[in-house]
Amino acid sequence: LCESTLGQGAVFRIFFPASPSDVVPSSTVSTDVVPTGKEHILLVDDEEILAELGKTMLEPLGYHVTLCTESTTALSLIQEHPDAYDILVTDQTMPKMTGFDLARNALQIRPNLPIILCTGYSNLVDEEEARQAGIKGFLMKPLTRKGLAELLAQVKDENRT
Repeated sequence: LCESTLGQGAVFRIFFPASPSDVVPSSTVSTDVVPTGKEHILLVDDEEILAELGKTMLEPLGYHVTLCTESTTALSLIQEHPDAYDILVTDQTMPKMTGFDLARNALQIRPNLPIILCTGYSNLVDEEEARQAGIKGFLMKPLTRKGLAELLAQVKDENRT
């Protein structure tokens, strides 16, 4: 509201709506801490844009990420350099070889390799079956930076013990 009188000035009245009682002042809101790491991750996804997105999520957290868009190529990399990668993160549904089969083959080459299997939907494998096969982590898509970072931290901790 504005009231003005010529030669005397103006008065401005501003009315703000009341805030709901359940609003928390910003000074009391906690910020989520996302775990970081230094490990070398082999990230496998046949969809190049999703592989790049994973790399974009992980590199700012300190991880060194090698991308691979073919599961058979990823298996060759593991065969050639079995100790080059600290963690394998793989999509489940891929042509030529599923992530589950990649994981099983990788574990034959390097039995202690921590593996995270990611899937948007698959009736071929579930979390229990993945764990029984030696896969340390199971993550549903879409991936979030925080969810992936927390699972990586959990898998690293499990691998140390």
